[in-house]
Amino acid sequence: PLKQIDTGSFHAAALTRDGKCLIWGKGSLGRLGLGNELDQLVPTIIEMELGKIQVEFDQEDDGGLRVTGPDRVAKNTTDKRAFMLDDIILSIQHVDVSQSDDDAYAYELLAGPVGTMARVSLRRKVKDEEYPDDEPTEVDLVLFIERINLEDLEDEEEEEGEH
Repeated sequence: PLKQIDTGSFHAAALTRDGKCLIWGKGSLGRLGLGNELDQLVPTIIEMELGKIQVEFDQEDDGGLRVTGPDRVAKNTTDKRAFMLDDIILSIQHVDVSQSDDDAYAYELLAGPVGTMARVSLRRKVKDEEYPDDEPTEVDLVLFIERINLEDLEDEEEEEGEH
């Protein structure tokens, strides 16, 4: 069964419920991503490794998703390519999740091919370095976070723990 389908002028793509990507249509200029320029008259599976974003979040009482982990997520960082604890996720891939109560859907939006980027807009409390005693102000940021194979990351962590 199909989960999603999208079409262009000369090609189409579909995503199955079990995560397979099907593509068909005019293949000139390599537009189908199959490594050739052949037209595909029937849906063809694109082989790809799917990745995820390493993040955990909880639903807020007033709606929205607050970043709660993993433990490695920084409490304070200037790195705008990483989540911080207590970030409030507003949208993922241009889909508004600020009032979402469905975190499974948010995790789904974060998934995609390994090595590609997920676009996440969020609200973060930031301290002014010139006035460190002042209360933090809220700023809206857009992060582009790389999708990774979490199983590979877990294997690396286990190897580090053995040393």
